[in-house]
Amino acid sequence: MATFGLRYFAQLRSKYKGVFWRVEIAERDYSGPSEEMEFAGGSPLSITWENRGDEFYVPVKASEATINVICHDNFHFIGLFTSDPRRWRVSIYRNTVLYWRGFVVAHRLIEPDSMVFGNRAQPHLRPVLGRKGQRSHDL
Repeated sequence: MATFGLRYFAQLRSKYKGVFWRVEIAERDYSGPSEEMEFAGGSPLSITWENRGDEFYVPVKASEATINVICHDNFHFIGLFTSDPRRWRVSIYRNTVLYWRGFVVAHRLIEPDSMVFGNRAQPHLRPVLGRKGQRSHDL
């Protein structure tokens, strides 16, 4: 079993009901210091769940998560863009309880290549199982 070390994290308290959210991005076989990310925009974290029929008979729900963070240095998060689909594990906690877990999908990492300070990086995350969802749950 692979071991994951915390590489990046970000946290916020939502305006809706004051829910505490924490996003952790861990790298496989990493041991070193972790770095705090800064959320960006009006929708810094979004989880989308697939809407398929009767919930009771669907044991695995396909989902995806998108986070928006500020990238202060160009290509700072370029390491997230990798051909290894299980290198970066993402855990999202809601009030300190694990709410969602998946991996970074490299082909959807958006980091502008301009020299403007404070670009937005948008890692696109997917769970181990599943496809792009149909129902959005913005946090």
